[in-house]
Parts: sequence; C-alpha cells; structure tokens
Amino acid sequence: MKASHTPQSAWQHYVEDVWAWYASFAAWMPACPALRGLTASVLHVQADVLKGTLRATEYLLTQVEPPDPPRSEHIPIE
Repeated sequence: MKASHTPQSAWQHYVEDVWAWYASFAAWMPACPALRGLTASVLHVQADVLKGTLRATEYLLTQVEPPDPPRSEHIPIE
C-alpha cells in the first residue's frame, strides 16, 4: 500500500530553497579558513535573530490569545 504524497507548504519550499542556496554558496566558497569562519559567524547570528523573532512572536501570540483558563466544575453536595 502506498502512502499518499502530501503537497509541500510554501514554508517547506522556502526552507529547501534556503538550504540549496547555502549549499551552493558553501561549494563555491574557496577553502579559506577565515572566510569560512566569517560565514559561520554570520549564519550563527542569523539563526539567533530568527530564534529571537520566533520567541517574540510566540510571546505576542500568548498575549493576544491567552490560553483558556482551567474549568472548575461545581459538584453539588446533597
């Protein structure tokens, strides 16, 4: 039985395009340790910025749409 192929979202296409670009850039880059170190530093900074943006977005979403408060059920005692 074959599993149905799920279409990729725009986000998945974007991630694949970014990975392909970085792979082609790394292949083009000469084997210069200083240039590779600079590139690694830039990519680490970019990753930190993206992580910070994600955290800020999650925080703002929790402020805009707070989670439902826990329900308390009233049980009558007779």
